[in-house]
Amino acid sequence: MRKTKNPVGLNFSISYTDLQKEVLNFFRSNEISILTGDPGTGKSFISIYYALQLLKDNAVEKIVISKPLVEVGSSMGFLPGSEQEKTDVYLESYKSTFIKIIGYGAFTALLNAKKIEFKPVNFIRGTNLEYSAIIMDEVQGLTLHELITFVTRLSSTSKMILCGDVYQKDIRNSGIVPFLNIVKGIDGIGVKELGPEFQMRNPMLVKLYENYKHYLNTK
Repeated sequence: MRKTKNPVGLNFSISYTDLQKEVLNFFRSNEISILTGDPGTGKSFISIYYALQLLKDNAVEKIVISKPLVEVGSSMGFLPGSEQEKTDVYLESYKSTFIKIIGYGAFTALLNAKKIEFKPVNFIRGTNLEYSAIIMDEVQGLTLHELITFVTRLSSTSKMILCGDVYQKDIRNSGIVPFLNIVKGIDGIGVKELGPEFQMRNPMLVKLYENYKHYLNTK
C-alpha cells in the first residue's frame, strides 16, 4: 500500500483488550479477513477501529462500508431522493461507533471529505475500491454469487473485512457457509470466529441466542 495524506490530522487512541489485539493482528496478516460470530461479539466495532487505524496511518485514502439491504431489496432504487439520501439512514447504525472512537468532530470532517462512505451492495458496482479499507457487514444476507462478485472487486491497494453470523441468514439462499468453505486454504484470506469470550451483551440475551442456535441445529 502507498502512503497517503492524512485528511483531517486524524489522531485518536483507545484502549482495547488482549482479545481485540488478537483480532487486530489477524487483520494485519490478511488481505481479506472474515469475522464470524454471534451478535454482541464486537465484529463491527473492531473492524471500524482497524479501518480508522489504516486511515490514520495514511495506508488508505478512505473507508468504505457496505451491507446487503435485504429489507428493501431492489425496490430501494425507486425510493425518492438521491443515492446519498437513501443510504444515509444505513450509515446511522455505524455513526455511534465512529464517534466513540474518534469523536463527533473528526467523524463529521471525514464524512464531509468523503473519507467515510456507505455503499450498499445495490450501488457497489462501478465504485472505486482502490486504496480503501472496505468493510462488508452482515454478509449472511448475500448470495454466494453476490459475495464472490463483491470480493473479486478488491484491489491490491486495499484491505477488506467481511463480518457475518452463520446463524442469522436473512435470505433463504445465503452464501455465507459455501463461501467459507471455498476460501479455506487460500493465502491472504483468513477466517476467525469470535467465540463467547468476546461477548459483551446481557447474559440473558446471550443465553437466548445460544438456545436459538441449539434449536436451529436440532430442528
